Amino acid sequence: MEALAAPPGSTASLARLWHSDATMPSDDFDPEYVFSHHHASPEKLEHYERIHQAAKHFAQVVLDHVPASADRTTALRLLREASMMACAAVSLDGRLK
Repeated sequence: MEALAAPPGSTASLARLWHSDATMPSDDFDPEYVFSHHHASPEKLEHYERIHQAAKHFAQVVLDHVPASADRTTALRLLREASMMACAAVSLDGRLK
């Protein structure tokens, strides 16, 4: 009997995604493509703006509702990283080569 797939967004599903990214073969990564300038089209600029608006909103929710602590600092740092990675994915058209 086949195991049921974990629902999208579940801990098991996210763990599988993290593991698959962590073991990415080197031939799936082109430094020339990733580390070069990618011009922003008007569509990409709109995506960046939406990502930034949502991140700002969530950051304010965290600041307003989470007590000052190492956990809050970490949450804000990870939100910053998530926003940056989302924008990078838009810039790179979701590709690494």
